[in-house]
Formats: sequence, structure tokens, C-alpha cells
Amino acid sequence: MQMEEILVFKTNVVQGTDLAALSELLNINRGVKSWNFDFQDSDNIFRVVSNGITSDEVSTILAFCNIQAKELLD
Repeated sequence: MQMEEILVFKTNVVQGTDLAALSELLNINRGVKSWNFDFQDSDNIFRVVSNGITSDEVSTILAFCNIQAKELLD
């Protein structure tokens, strides 16, 4: 069984951005348990609860959706 990991990214996404493409790609990915944006944070934080997806795979999906992101490591 894969252990859950929380992946955290700083992004250029602002509240009100159309996230339909991103939502579709993440919601069909079995490696993603859940995801959300924190628009209260000045870095517009994007969190993914991983059920197997890697940070590189998330970065690729974000880039495909024209979202600039940098992974924040502990």
C-alpha cells in the first residue's frame, strides 16, 4: 500500500482563475487523493495529497495547464 504524501507548490494562480483543465487532469489521476489551493496564502499554495503521483508528475500537469509552480520542500 502506497503511503500518502502531501506535495506543496508555490504558484502563480489567483482566485478566479479557470481551473477546469487542471481539475479534469487531477480528478482522473488515480495517484491523486485530493488537491486544493490556498488563496489566503500570499504564495497561492497548491497542495496535493498523493496516492502515488510524484512531484515531477504534478509539475508536468501544472506546466501543461500553463501554471507556473515551484515545489516547496520541508
